Amino acid sequence: MKKILLLIILVLFAFVFTFAQNFKEYYLTFEINHKSEINKITRIISIDNVIDQTVYAYATDKTLEKFKQLGYKYTLLDKPGKGVKENLATTIAEMQNWDKYPTYDLYVEMMNHYETTYPEICKVINIGSTVNGRDLLALKISDHINTEEEEPEFLYTSTMHGDETTGFVLMLRLADSLLSAYNEEPDITNLVNNIEIYINPNANPDGTYRNDNSTLSSPTRYNANGVDLNRNFPDPANGIHPDDNTWQPETEAMMNFAKNHHFVLSANFHGGIELANYPWDHTYRRHSDDNWFKRVSREYATSAQNNSPYGYFTGQNNGITNGADWYVVYGSRQDYFTYYHNSREITFEISDSKFVPGSSLPNYWNYNKEALFQYMKESLYGIKGTVKNNHGEPLDAMIFIENHDSESDSSMVFTDPDIGDYHRMIDTGTYNIIASSHDYYNDTIKNLNISQYSAVKADFILYKDSIQSSLNINEITDTISNNTIKHYPIVITNIGESVINYSISEEDDEETWVTLNKKEGQISVNNKDTVIVEINSEGLETDDYQTNLIYSEPDGAKTNISIKINVQSTLSIYNETFRISNIRIYPNPFTDFLTIDLNDSSSGEIFLSIYSLTGKKIFEQTYNNKQHKTLHLNNLSKGVYILKIKTNENVFLQKIIKTKD
Repeated sequence: MKKILLLIILVLFAFVFTFAQNFKEYYLTFEINHKSEINKITRIISIDNVIDQTVYAYATDKTLEKFKQLGYKYTLLDKPGKGVKENLATTIAEMQNWDKYPTYDLYVEMMNHYETTYPEICKVINIGSTVNGRDLLALKISDHINTEEEEPEFLYTSTMHGDETTGFVLMLRLADSLLSAYNEEPDITNLVNNIEIYINPNANPDGTYRNDNSTLSSPTRYNANGVDLNRNFPDPANGIHPDDNTWQPETEAMMNFAKNHHFVLSANFHGGIELANYPWDHTYRRHSDDNWFKRVSREYATSAQNNSPYGYFTGQNNGITNGADWYVVYGSRQDYFTYYHNSREITFEISDSKFVPGSSLPNYWNYNKEALFQYMKESLYGIKGTVKNNHGEPLDAMIFIENHDSESDSSMVFTDPDIGDYHRMIDTGTYNIIASSHDYYNDTIKNLNISQYSAVKADFILYKDSIQSSLNINEITDTISNNTIKHYPIVITNIGESVINYSISEEDDEETWVTLNKKEGQISVNNKDTVIVEINSEGLETDDYQTNLIYSEPDGAKTNISIKINVQSTLSIYNETFRISNIRIYPNPFTDFLTIDLNDSSSGEIFLSIYSLTGKKIFEQTYNNKQHKTLHLNNLSKGVYILKIKTNENVFLQKIIKTKD
């Protein structure tokens, strides 16, 4: 009886496994009259390449029927890689020369082997499961593997199109090189010591191992549900389901992985052409950091060209292209990471052949090795620092580059709230950097000069509490950095209805670094008034400064505020950490409704507020049900906002994104 029951279970499993992949995949070509036609076509079938007016694309049974309704004459072609069969490696020893593909079981074994062999600098992360239950695995490689540090988080991932297999093995070899050469090669040691590196070699194993775990004869672009994963992510222009499919398990796993980390730079690897594809895919509008994207893409292409035979990595514009200029795509992983997670991601197409023979894999490693390491180093350049309050607690803060960043691009970056660090890659130039966090006053560092291949540290301390006084105002003492603007709110209380005359003391008239938000003269006071003292250290040498702000009352009495500022080249660095309670906000991004599940021990009323990125409050609501709340936000314009939830014990801050008006 037990044997019969086991047989039934196995038959049912085989049925489910087969059913999950019960679709046909087609490869076709057709002609268009104008490139603008792609904007509609790309929402129906998966465009693979566009050469002049000729389009090459993938389709399934379902999407091909929709495409036929557009009236294009098309020709079915053999799928790329058809007929290619590989003898797969089944042991780690057989992977020694890196000229074979592993079976799926060996792939899993290799990932776990790295963790076992290098436990101090490597661990395996299971980020989710595929439609057919295969594991989606990533390696974390870092010198302090269980500690979160003030380091950029970096991600490489490959083969979200299951038949584009070159990057799969290259990512495994990259991980092996980083681990085996640590403390042996200085450049690799420096990368591991200063970057939190994550590598996901195969983002679509159901597509790669379509038939079974031991063969690689008929890989497919799609996942087991016949969905193109690189069209399945939320899109800045076409909403959270741009392909009209639900988020696939692989997509949700990657979205959660990004949500639980703070990747500042990433790349995903494909095949079918040889080039670097940079944002945006969904629009012809250029990203605020377009010059940076073009430089980094060009450097990858040049490195690949210099380390390969003539003709390699020369697709489109000699090896680089803006995504939409090539062809428009909605729902790409590249645009999702760049827009929704304020990261920077480039798509690298590294082989004209999608399914490269195993014997050729060592060549592609040699072509790309130098470029792979160089791209990782980019996460160390630009502007980096921490944002903390005056108690040394890390803040969830936004870093905005004045006259450069754009809300429509979501090009600003945010700190990792666990430790308050940020990393802002940017092109060479001179910039004003603004740090802001809700309930805190902004801080600005001006005229920061950024050079290529270097990093400038810019730490911020933000102030929240105003200085209370009954005309017995405390002394302001602070340490600030060069070219910084800081604001100090001084609240004057308990003086009754009166008029105060105030002015900057005559002996400090020449010191322009102390100003008020109101003109000198009289202000009416009714028990309470606030004056903002602005400290601007632009042009000041590293030194101690002091000035007095004098308040003159109607009866002639005077009250002084002593302001002592120590100007330094960098701010003090605090080591304390700050964590908030657990909260779940979903879906994020959202269209009309946002749900909040609050796991908080406090009782009483809960106050909700939504702010624009400029700090303007645009929504507020109070409720008593602390466990669950759904907000109806259909009147909110699409964009990026900050949600603030305040209880009697805690304050929660979360960036939220609305995808349509």
